[in-house]
Amino acid sequence: MRRIPWWIPLALLFLLLWTVVVNAKQTQPDPKRVKQIQAALVEHSYAPGRNWVETQATLRSIAATHGWQTHRAPDARVLILLGLGNKYSDPGVVNWGPNLLEDSSKDGCIGHCRQDHECQKRCAESEDGCPHWDDE
Repeated sequence: MRRIPWWIPLALLFLLLWTVVVNAKQTQPDPKRVKQIQAALVEHSYAPGRNWVETQATLRSIAATHGWQTHRAPDARVLILLGLGNKYSDPGVVNWGPNLLEDSSKDGCIGHCRQDHECQKRCAESEDGCPHWDDE
């Protein structure tokens, strides 16, 4: 009787693990989270949808209304807007523009002011523009 070379079962095991790892991805939240999202949509006067695909469409439309990305739903900012962010979520993020990396000199405020909401308010209220303008 002929023995199988040692590397063949090892290669098959590697191939199996590789297939599992490559194809493993979450396609939708668990049912409990979907119900939470749908309940928050109803609470904020949005149509929740009957299934995840319809709920995703609603979340994408909210994101589009705010100028946020719509390629992946739900956008974290939409969940924060609905009150479903985690304990580290900054509720002020819903007031940020669509892209924090865009040139901030257009509005006279440098990048770090965009992340500090109090500074952002002072910059907007100041007639002289951003007080950090000379810091650059």
